[in-house]
Amino acid sequence: MIRKKYKEDFDSFTPDIGLVENTIERLRNVRTKKSSGIQKVFVAVAAAICLLVGGIFMTSNLNKPGFNLVAFAVDNGDQYVEIQENIKVTLPFGKISRGKQHFYQDETGKKTYKYDVGFEHGTISVRGDNISYVKYTSNMGELRCFDLNAAKQMGRLEQDEEKHGPTIQVIGNIDSIMQRGKEIITNYHEEFGAESFDVNWVPWYAIDMASEDGTLNFADLPSDSITIEVHFTNGKSTAKQLQLSFNNDGNLIAEIIKVASTEHVKILP
Repeated sequence: MIRKKYKEDFDSFTPDIGLVENTIERLRNVRTKKSSGIQKVFVAVAAAICLLVGGIFMTSNLNKPGFNLVAFAVDNGDQYVEIQENIKVTLPFGKISRGKQHFYQDETGKKTYKYDVGFEHGTISVRGDNISYVKYTSNMGELRCFDLNAAKQMGRLEQDEEKHGPTIQVIGNIDSIMQRGKEIITNYHEEFGAESFDVNWVPWYAIDMASEDGTLNFADLPSDSITIEVHFTNGKSTAKQLQLSFNNDGNLIAEIIKVASTEHVKILP
């Protein structure tokens, strides 16, 4: 009976068209406001995420350790050439050349002809902040540098009045205060500053080949690869791979061909 009565009442109910239209309009406005609010919230969240990611990226780049690789002639350390990645540059040192030809005879009287070979020495070094030590590793050449710890212990430091800083006495036998080899490590010394990381490179392999009798194109001499691994005071390290080669005129050409990751953490010596 009650269900039948409800049915009769609903069947007899005639909806107010104006009320329906007003209700629909109010629902549409509410939905629009809600949608607009959701969009605003979404935009705000997206903007916050972008700021967060951007901030992390910028902070990561600011904290990323880095250094510049430079080269200069022995007597001109104030004017150096910066070596950049994937850009070949002619260095201010390292030119290889042939001199006079001469010969020597062995016990059988056979003559062997050789050439005098010249090589202009220079320096490779790094520039950067908060560097603790640098490890150089050459694939084919010989690396040389002063052992500053040994020089200090042996009292071989003296004051350079022109540079207003310390210098090393090079008179007499200096082998005891030198590092030589395919791998050497240079530590930072406050009194020497960036000069603490200076090394010399000597391509004995190329000098020997250039001294041999016969025609020679200097560009055909083998290239050398030097890995420069820089360790920072915060425990991080980064490395660059330096390629050294000669052109047709015997000039030394340098290029950074590889940059290693900068996120390795090393234990300082």
